[in-house]
Amino acid sequence: MADTPRDDTGDTIAPEDGMATTTGAAEADAAAGTKEAAEEAAAAQEPGAAGESGVAEEAGAGAASGDGVSTSRVALLVVAWLWVAAPFLYGVYQLIRTATKLFR
Repeated sequence: MADTPRDDTGDTIAPEDGMATTTGAAEADAAAGTKEAAEEAAAAQEPGAAGESGVAEEAGAGAASGDGVSTSRVALLVVAWLWVAAPFLYGVYQLIRTATKLFR
């Protein structure tokens, strides 16, 4: 049996919202050493278990159908990179110009 958490004054500490206070049945059986329950607990913790849809499945479905990246997304990426790269490259150019003046 686990000890009840207590603060400095000896009062019991209530668990925060969302914290599990008991062990699930599959986890308890796995702790008891049953191989089947351990496999079930491991399978329940795997991403995408029990039909959960995730980002990986959505990305995989798009890649499998051969759609690729949409042209509007590519255009947005090009504009975003130019928005960042153009001032950066201009700053590097100005830095080199100024540095060469300092060392003449």
